[in-house]
Amino acid sequence: MAQEYLGEVDERITRMATVLPGGLNLRGGTCGILLGALGAIGLKYGSVKRGERQLCGKLGLRVYDFFHELTREKYGTINCRDISRCDFTRPEEATAFLGSAAQQGCAALLADTMHFVLPLLDDPAEAK
Repeated sequence: MAQEYLGEVDERITRMATVLPGGLNLRGGTCGILLGALGAIGLKYGSVKRGERQLCGKLGLRVYDFFHELTREKYGTINCRDISRCDFTRPEEATAFLGSAAQQGCAALLADTMHFVLPLLDDPAEAK
């Protein structure tokens, strides 16, 4: 989504992101929504030069803090397994997740996170 928004679609980045769902390759760890949002910040503001990473680091912290606050009260964590209430390594749970209230909750988290991140991609001072 961020690639399209920035007008820089790169198949390599899309392929790289395919390990994000399910809390890093379906293992239940850090939510892929957060990791993808951080990746979008890095895509726009990251640098291979260490001295040019300050803005990216500051914005990454803002995104992390936003997502942490978004999930803290309801889920108490940023981990996918707790947010989705699903162990994606178990086929029966993964199938039950489809169309569930938990999946709708994940979609809402994605929407809220993108509404926070996309303005940052236009202007880093815009995050509300």
